[in-house]
Amino acid sequence: MGITVTNAVLVVLQSYFLFMNFTVEKSYCERELKAGDTGFLIPETVEFCIQHNPLFLERPDWLRNATCISAYIFPLGYFFILVRF
Repeated sequence: MGITVTNAVLVVLQSYFLFMNFTVEKSYCERELKAGDTGFLIPETVEFCIQHNPLFLERPDWLRNATCISAYIFPLGYFFILVRF
């Protein structure tokens, strides 16, 4: 039973999602993102949000809390799933 193209694509997308958890979302959780920030993938995220998702930059409490959960708690769940496999 080999890996299918669909599974390979899902693995790549899930890896990208986790990578964003460890970079952008943790930065967002810790501080406000602003134009001119130089962290990894932060300038691209700020530029995207200015154009397409200004709510992300406004940082309402519910969104900041959800992002912090995604950044710090969800990766533990994914790690547990990985270990179980």
